Amino acid sequence: MVEDVVKVAPATVKVSCKPLAEDFMDGPERGKILGQFDLPENCGHAGGLAYIGKGILIVADTRKLYKINERLAFTGQNNPSAVMATVKLKGQLKGSFVDFDGSSIFIGSYEKDIAKAKGYFLPLSIFDTDKDKTIDEAIAIQMIPILVLSQGAAFDKEGHLWISASTVNLELFINSLARPINLSPSSRW
Repeated sequence: MVEDVVKVAPATVKVSCKPLAEDFMDGPERGKILGQFDLPENCGHAGGLAYIGKGILIVADTRKLYKINERLAFTGQNNPSAVMATVKLKGQLKGSFVDFDGSSIFIGSYEKDIAKAKGYFLPLSIFDTDKDKTIDEAIAIQMIPILVLSQGAAFDKEGHLWISASTVNLELFINSLARPINLSPSSRW
């Protein structure tokens, strides 16, 4: 499994179904594993991790989103109360990757079919209003088409969305680029 990596001060967290906190600061401790956390056994394929502030992480599994208390997750031995909330995904919602734009959660899915290659902005409140429930695309604030074979997303400091994708099918990749996509922050609201 390919691991997504995100820097969370003062650590780098490698995501599988076992996030690890690793010291990334310069010095003799660089690279030392600071902690790890096993996600629940029902975690199938954690494909993304986003820090949303105030010590909270969001982990995207293909059909679940987990809200994680970073302090509880990485201090002690696999504290089950570190998972603050879980929301199940159905329909067109898939969590191949996740990021946070400062107000909403963005998830997208790795798709070979151009018609299914979509990203969704979800309200952060889903972890309160839909805890332990199943949601679908009807709850999304906005849907946008994304590149086929997308594997990651990140928002820059201006709020623009960057999508990473891998493909060996140049024609399919170019066709997905030909679709109009407005990724500016103001276009979402």
